[in-house]
Amino acid sequence: MISQIFISTLTSWIFIGAFGTTQANTCNSYLLTLVKDKYLTASSHYALTYGPTHARLGSNTAWCPNETDTRPWIQIDFRQSMTVVAIVSKGTNDALFQEWVKSYQVKYLSGQTWVYVNHGSNNEFTANSDTQTLVKNDLPSPTTCQKLRLYPKDCHMFCSIRFDVVGCQATTTTSTITSQPPPSTTTTTTTAMTTSPSTTTVHYDSSFCSCSCSVNSSSPLTTSDLNVKISNMVQNLTISKRKTSIFIRSKNCAQDGRPEVVYVGYLGIALLVFVTSLIVLPDLLTFSSFMYTVWNT
Repeated sequence: MISQIFISTLTSWIFIGAFGTTQANTCNSYLLTLVKDKYLTASSHYALTYGPTHARLGSNTAWCPNETDTRPWIQIDFRQSMTVVAIVSKGTNDALFQEWVKSYQVKYLSGQTWVYVNHGSNNEFTANSDTQTLVKNDLPSPTTCQKLRLYPKDCHMFCSIRFDVVGCQATTTTSTITSQPPPSTTTTTTTAMTTSPSTTTVHYDSSFCSCSCSVNSSSPLTTSDLNVKISNMVQNLTISKRKTSIFIRSKNCAQDGRPEVVYVGYLGIALLVFVTSLIVLPDLLTFSSFMYTVWNT
């Protein structure tokens, strides 16, 4: 009798588990592939090559709002009710810039009101820490909506993002959720176990100055460590990374004002005027001679 009850209960568990797994696996499609470009809109964009249509994961750049936009957002209009379960994101795909969104908020349209997707104390999802790692944020619970917005909150340099929405088409059936797993953020990382080397303070005196420096006594400074330190010093000079990025962007679309280029331009104009005069001048002389003959007769 006990064995029959156990077998019956085990069978029920297997059936419920298989059904639940099948249901969960059917709602894992990338939804932006179903959305036309005209239904991807934004509060602003930096340039045409950084418009909202460039927010797709396969874009050569990314969506980037105008730097004067104090509350940027990008919106998806699915044109039908969709169930959203997660959001995946990357930084820009432009090799000239190191730009990504470090955190964002999510809202969906409920009736006429934009409602936050609840997540933590400030409703912010942790996003990217580089340009190419795909970061997935699971929503606390499946959200059914027709319009969805992402609001970048914290960014590295400019708020450049490529993203997609994971989910499926909403069904008319209703279900009761008895428990919800905690929201999770998935990233691909590599953790290395290291030991802290000991340091020794050494005093150096000379006729110019006396100073104390921390010297690593357990291992010498390798070439790669030295390159990393030099790179960090260069990146943290008085000119900020953001200003450097703005300078590069301005140079990419600035006119060439070098003297030799201006000289070649003037020379081309003079040559064009000379050739034109060779064509027009004989006609003017012929016309003048004709008018003189008519006048005398």
